This record gives sequence, structure tokens and C-alpha cells, in this order.
Amino acid sequence: MKQLDHIEVSEEKKQQIFEQVLTKKSMKYFKPSLIITLVSVLILAVLVSFPSFRNAPIIQNNLIISAVAMESDASIILNLNDNDQVVSIETTGEEVKFIQNKTDLVGLNVQDAMAIILELEDYQKILNNENLEIIIYSDSDSKELNLGTQVNEVLTKHMRNESCNMQYVDKETFDKARQKNMGVGKYTRIENILESDDTYTFDELEKCSMNELTEIQGKCKGNGHMKGCK
Repeated sequence: MKQLDHIEVSEEKKQQIFEQVLTKKSMKYFKPSLIITLVSVLILAVLVSFPSFRNAPIIQNNLIISAVAMESDASIILNLNDNDQVVSIETTGEEVKFIQNKTDLVGLNVQDAMAIILELEDYQKILNNENLEIIIYSDSDSKELNLGTQVNEVLTKHMRNESCNMQYVDKETFDKARQKNMGVGKYTRIENILESDDTYTFDELEKCSMNELTEIQGKCKGNGHMKGCK
């Protein structure tokens, strides 16, 4: 500080100059790459301190090869990788949009993800007095059957009085339903009705609820007939 005494500036200004010089001298010992490494380690240490980060499942493969759809009047589609882990979630219908906010489902095994959804109070309210349709699609026939076994185990354990139906679909059916932004179960049910009764149109049946479609399908198989949905 004595070296600055002959300069006619305030003590405060001298102190600022001294601090800047000291800082520049200190920085010479730190390479940019070292600083970046130290910052990265610090960030990682902070993240790992959170339990949710420590316990997060590791997704080994993001390639989607299978899907399990859980449908009532609204639809939840769990897209799965080769390890049957949830890679992403799609929904149709306002009632189930809240599921997309549950990011903790991504990375879970399909059984664990389905179990959590089925136990959610908000989802149980949706299923009240409605049939649950489970749709399974996979690129692999053997994996499709294995998924069916896993799903059936979950339903047996977590379904109570709700009615449930499970079916397998091919890629074409699955893709067509998605193109129409419609649940796969609803799409296949409409197609089944149209095959047995050509007095209906797809647009008419699209307005029906799943319960109404079930009733119509039953009427079509028998002698009765029920026309249209509001």
C-alpha cells in the first residue's frame, strides 16, 4: 500500500486498486480448465445431495420398442425401451394430463410405474364406474407376451372392483389411433363395432364414451340395436 502513497487518490480508491492487482496475481495460478472442473465437481456434489437424484433410475436405452396404454375415457401411454423401462409418457384427455407432471415415473419398470398410477387418488376417481382398457403393443412378439404377464400381475394386485380388459394390437392399429389423437382401446372398439354393424359411422361413435361403446358393442352382437351417442 505504501507504493501508492505518492498517488493523489482517495484511500478507498487505493484499496480498490490494491485488491484488483492481488486478484490478478492469484488468478495466474488457476487455469481455465481447472476452474471448469472444480465448478463441475461442485455442481455434481450438490445434485447428489438430493435424495431424488441419488435414487433416480438409470435409463440404459431411450429407443422405444413397446408401449402399454391405460385407458378409460382418457388415455395414458407408457412408452418403453428394451428393458421395459418408461422412456416417456403420453396422455389424451384433460383428466389425465396431471400424469405428465409425474417425472418420477420415467426410468421406472413398467410394473412399478403402473402400480403408482393405479394407486393415485386422482386416477382412482377417474376409474370410478368406468372400465379400464389395457392395450399392449411391441415390436417383438415374445416381449409382447412378457409384457402381458407383467401387466396382469400388476392388475391382479392393484385393481379392486374396477372392470378391466386387456388386448394386444399391431403397429398399424396403434399408429392410426395416435394419428387421430384417440385412445387405442377406443379406436379398436369403434373398428370392431363398424365391422359388425355398418349403420354407424366412425364420427358418430367417436363421440361415445367407453362405457357407451361397450353397450353398443354388446347390442351389435345380439338382436338389439342402439343408435348414436350425444
